[in-house]
Amino acid sequence: MTAIQAESAFGNASLFMTLRQLKIIAVIIPIVVTIAIEVTRTMILGPVPLWQRLLLDSMTVAGLFAFSAVIFRVLGNIQARLEHRNRELLALHAAGLDVASELSLEIVLNKVVEQARNLVGARYGALSVIDREGNIQEFITSGVTAEERAAIGPPPVGHGVLAVTLIEGQHLRLANVAEQPPSAGFPANHPVLGSLLAGP
Repeated sequence: MTAIQAESAFGNASLFMTLRQLKIIAVIIPIVVTIAIEVTRTMILGPVPLWQRLLLDSMTVAGLFAFSAVIFRVLGNIQARLEHRNRELLALHAAGLDVASELSLEIVLNKVVEQARNLVGARYGALSVIDREGNIQEFITSGVTAEERAAIGPPPVGHGVLAVTLIEGQHLRLANVAEQPPSAGFPANHPVLGSLLAGP
């Protein structure tokens, strides 16, 4: 385990401990408030009929439980966002270690594509290396076997949706690639693409 991973694990442990403590507080506060309300009401109003006390207690408890539920939902959302951010940081850290530990550009680029694909949860990943004239010099893929890659044929030349990113320099986030006008030109054995995330 690296120092950053250890620090991240320690930070997560202390963060989750804090979230756990907040959840406990969200349970304890309603109990304490209910008792305080009951004592205060008894001191001010004196004895009240049982049905009135049950009605007031029920309303108080319902309100406090609603408060606790909101707190739990907010804390759950915070925890989910932090876990996602931690996964992103660990993936970037792993990619940085890969870049620093390898001398072969091909191996580094393959690892970068693999890490990026895993980070966004994509089935396929690809990286185009372009030369000074804007032509695709190398095309690195992830998520397809060597046999599937060979069946697709020669690497792309930068038409279709690739041109939007490679030539025009625009980011793309498409829910359905097939619905986009420039999506033509995929070879016969190309995997069927659903959504697409691309950046220059």
